[in-house]
Amino acid sequence: MPQIPRDHAAVNRRRIFQRQLIFRQWLCAALGAIALVWLADVSFHQTPWQTPWLAQALLALVSVLAAAGAIVHRLRVWHRPIRRCKSLLPRIVAGIEPIESLSALTGPIADLVPALQDALRAMRQGEVKIQQLNAELSQRVASRTDALERTIGSLRNQATRDALTTLLNRRALDQAFPPLLDRCKLQKRDLCVLMGDVDHFKKLNDALGHHAGDDFLRGVGQLIRSSLRPDDLAFRCGGDEFIILLPACDP
Repeated sequence: MPQIPRDHAAVNRRRIFQRQLIFRQWLCAALGAIALVWLADVSFHQTPWQTPWLAQALLALVSVLAAAGAIVHRLRVWHRPIRRCKSLLPRIVAGIEPIESLSALTGPIADLVPALQDALRAMRQGEVKIQQLNAELSQRVASRTDALERTIGSLRNQATRDALTTLLNRRALDQAFPPLLDRCKLQKRDLCVLMGDVDHFKKLNDALGHHAGDDFLRGVGQLIRSSLRPDDLAFRCGGDEFIILLPACDP
């Protein structure tokens, strides 16, 4: 992963904050040492106005101030930056805030900002790659589905069509005739069934050959197709035998 250049202003702010923190710690330590020395001197000399209860009160005051300073220090250094980080992370993940907004965090948690920013950038790059893969996969599935539907349609057409005359075959007749008969009964319409064959077709095959017989059957199929109405169905049942279903047609 390429290195992300750091924000020099943020680095300088963290350095200044760390120096101020060290200065405050040393100042508190110095004040505490002075207070302890003073209390020891008070307890040793026991001047009239420096009674033990005054030393205890001063010691309690120093303790309270030290505890308050520790609490304030913890709030400023840890709780506020952590709370700010918790509020920023969901907005950054949702895309509302930029990743660079984490550079405003101060305190020790600021040392984790570069790692968090790198992780968030890597997560966004991963999301973009996942979206690209999903789009590519969807496109592939769609193209495969179209190809499969075309293949299924071709196979269905081959299973129900006669290859020579392109009319429907016997299997298609078995599938189409019962529902067509029921529909005509329900609509109270007539249904005519026209059956026909080619006379002396065997003599034609014997005299001119099967190639000529196939050409003749193709011509018969073309003649039948050109004579059908939109709702009529024509079938080649085998050899030179043909059946035509004529719904809404009287004798």
